[in-house]
Amino acid sequence: MVSICLMNRNRSKVDIGKNRYRPILKNCLESIKYSIDKINIDVEIVIGDFESIDYNISWIHDCLKNYKYKLNCFPYQESPFTDGKYFDRGKARNIIGNMAEGNNILWLDCDMIINENIIIHGLEANKKNKAYFPICFYNLTEDNKYGWWDVNACGICMLTKNMFKECRWPEYPQHQSFHAEDTHYFRIVNSKFDIVRNKEDKYFHQFHPGRNVNRVERRDIRKNEWYPNYININKNIEEL
Repeated sequence: MVSICLMNRNRSKVDIGKNRYRPILKNCLESIKYSIDKINIDVEIVIGDFESIDYNISWIHDCLKNYKYKLNCFPYQESPFTDGKYFDRGKARNIIGNMAEGNNILWLDCDMIINENIIIHGLEANKKNKAYFPICFYNLTEDNKYGWWDVNACGICMLTKNMFKECRWPEYPQHQSFHAEDTHYFRIVNSKFDIVRNKEDKYFHQFHPGRNVNRVERRDIRKNEWYPNYININKNIEEL
């Protein structure tokens, strides 16, 4: 069985400006359901919510009623990083990983859209005792027309349960900066296992205000570094 593990913190109703909201987590779950329906593989969806305050998460039960899933709520995991107090994503992922029952674990962020090949290619890599870190297309514009292949992002991966036992996510004080745990974890895994990396069609990061989008608005990224989004989307991205 494959366990798809997600940590949720205020991703049910994300403000994208001008009094509009995007159901980031719901879009992600719909893409997971779409992917599960395309393959003959036993999958469980494991969600840990860490005191979300944007929306009542009870809607998840109805969304996943025809699928195998777990939804547990945990206290907010705050750690005093050197640049301020932030949510400790590494600690949260270890908590959720402990809930997983599958022999393979796919770590997924709530703002991602996946397709069945993420699961299939992850299993192929794991069968060779390799970790899988797919490369996503990061949408930088609200209309999803432009973005980049985010070759530096490494927070989404599939490992076997035994790999996870050997490679726990770094928690504070192992890493001292918010979001640094992704790169740190990649290095931890790569120190023990070979890694498979490739660009995946229909696999992308949903647009919402954040670090990379803010960089574009500050013009730290030149226009000629953007790429048209040719990725075929499984379903339309919903907005509220």
